[in-house]
Amino acid sequence: MELDRPRLKARAKDLMRRSRPGVLACGAIYLIVVLVLSNLAARAMSVNVTMDKLRYLQDHLMSGNPDIDYLYALTQSMQPPASAYGIKTLLDFCANLVGLGFTFFLLNTIRRSEPSFGNLLDGFVLLPRFLLLALLEGLIVGLLSLLLIVPGIIASYRYRMAVYLMIDHPEMGIVECLRESARMMRGHKMELFMLDLSFIGWALLTVIPGIGTVLQLWTVPYMQLSYCLYYEYLRGAPVLYESADVTEDRPSFPF
Repeated sequence: MELDRPRLKARAKDLMRRSRPGVLACGAIYLIVVLVLSNLAARAMSVNVTMDKLRYLQDHLMSGNPDIDYLYALTQSMQPPASAYGIKTLLDFCANLVGLGFTFFLLNTIRRSEPSFGNLLDGFVLLPRFLLLALLEGLIVGLLSLLLIVPGIIASYRYRMAVYLMIDHPEMGIVECLRESARMMRGHKMELFMLDLSFIGWALLTVIPGIGTVLQLWTVPYMQLSYCLYYEYLRGAPVLYESADVTEDRPSFPF
């Protein structure tokens, strides 16, 4: 059956209005946590630049006989310490795990399976599997992208459902999740690509300084919920035909 994209988006909006706990409220908590972790990661990676070091660098360059070893040592002293890269990687991965927990929440919301704000921590239970999935998927897509851009893009769409399968099927291995995702996406890659394109208006609005950050409180839950509904559609669940008014999707304020 062909995807009814307007109905899918209408269903997402309907769930955002009716579900309790609220999708927007949980999404706001998720985004705040990600913002805090991102700021901590940025602070860990901040360069160690002082006015004295800049003055020393300028004076040495203007001396007419710069010492390359000295310049290298000085610039290296301005870089973040090696431990900062590890801290940033850890914080970024924690943010991804909270995002995985938000996917738990959205799937539970769709399925009426007692969603709760505590679902945001459920991703940490799958830490080893999620890490392995991210590494393996990234390796495959990365290697294909080295050959040509298009095969890498196709591969990224082929494996888009793997993370949902990992959540739903703890008995499945990571390679099996990737294979099942490839099977589910057979004949649906362009369909998902068109769904991605339909959100471009929202994406453009979110890059506007100031207002874009506020808009993410609406757009991120809306888009992520739509993708969860798409996964449900692919696995044959009748989620698109439950109390949803079909409306055109326009970049407009939800209030």
